[in-house]
Amino acid sequence: MNRNAILLTVALLLASPAIAAAEEGPTRQELLEMIQALKKRNELLEQRLADLEARVAEAAGPELSRDQVRALVEEMLADARQAMTPGWMENLTFFGDLRLRYDYRRWAESTGGRHDDEGRARYRLRVGVRKQWPQEDLEVGFRIASGDNNGDPTSTNVTMGDFFFRDQWMIDRAYARWTPKSVPGLLVTGGKIAQPWVTTDLAWDPDISPEGVWVQYDVHGIERLTPFVAVGAFFLSNNNPGDDANMNVWSTGYDWRLDDDVAWTQAFTFYETYHYQVGLAAAEEWDFFNLTNKLHFKAGRVPMEAYIDWVHNCGANRDTPDEQNDGLAFGIKAGTNKKKGDWSAKYVYKYIQMEASPRAFNDGDFGDARKGHVVAVVYNVTDYLQAAVTLYLTKPIYNPDPDGDRTMLRTDLIWMF
Repeated sequence: MNRNAILLTVALLLASPAIAAAEEGPTRQELLEMIQALKKRNELLEQRLADLEARVAEAAGPELSRDQVRALVEEMLADARQAMTPGWMENLTFFGDLRLRYDYRRWAESTGGRHDDEGRARYRLRVGVRKQWPQEDLEVGFRIASGDNNGDPTSTNVTMGDFFFRDQWMIDRAYARWTPKSVPGLLVTGGKIAQPWVTTDLAWDPDISPEGVWVQYDVHGIERLTPFVAVGAFFLSNNNPGDDANMNVWSTGYDWRLDDDVAWTQAFTFYETYHYQVGLAAAEEWDFFNLTNKLHFKAGRVPMEAYIDWVHNCGANRDTPDEQNDGLAFGIKAGTNKKKGDWSAKYVYKYIQMEASPRAFNDGDFGDARKGHVVAVVYNVTDYLQAAVTLYLTKPIYNPDPDGDRTMLRTDLIWMF
């Protein structure tokens, strides 16, 4: 392999920004800074080349194959591109996804025509950025998402069919996260954040992004067992006629790795709300706890996940004959979706009473005061494209109920980038 030719190629790549800058007439200080930067990059490349040569020397046989030469050149060019990356772009990550959906809802004949069957074409688009400063143990990020600005925090879907009007973007997340190396296990995050507590979609819709502060401490040093404690303060509404509505959260639990392929997570979380009322609900208060158990294991080579989740509202109206303050869900999932050809399938049963948890925040697709089944299958068409089918079969818990039995079939195409 001609080492000089490779070094010349890399040198030209590195020198091109300096040549372009010279045409604009850089100052003496700028030239000195460029020279120092090039020296540093050259040192890194020399070290990288020495590492590659050491690897070649370890290979059997004195000659390199064409594939080996190509791999070495590609690695060196990748190093050169990394060295030329502006500093502000280091540890900067862009991410997002696009989902196209069609769902069809059919109501039972017993509703007596009170509900028409409905089909909807919808989409969801989310785009985000993360920036990390490893030396400062800090990360900040934001995500914008599509959605109808109708006060529904449980959905980022847009329903098509509005005479081609342009749709809206909204801030879905905006946060800062601090994980100090000096205190291993400590996490402090604030802003509009991803749900930090352990839960399922029984009590919280996955699209909810709570607004507030969360502090969590994981206790390390115990073999295979990681207990944790956490506390959070969140803002629900500052537009109340009286005092602002807020929510405090306390959580404790553990992650227990029973085996290399078996892990059990259990969490007890208590949510205490202040000055929060939901429509015509009979609940006097929304002080509810959530007990969640999740088990990860393998059946042969197939990853599996099973869970059971219970939510109970301690502040439900005790003057009513039926407090209607419990919710229960259990589910099982087989498979995973990471690369082309992967698949997963899941089954969930839910039973959620009217006052078990705030209806504004629980699963918007399933609803509350209902019971029923959810079946879903997801297949990776490519590394970045998934096709999914989900079936909901639900019925009201209390009768008579104007909603009646309901069937919903949902199909999705999801691109990740």
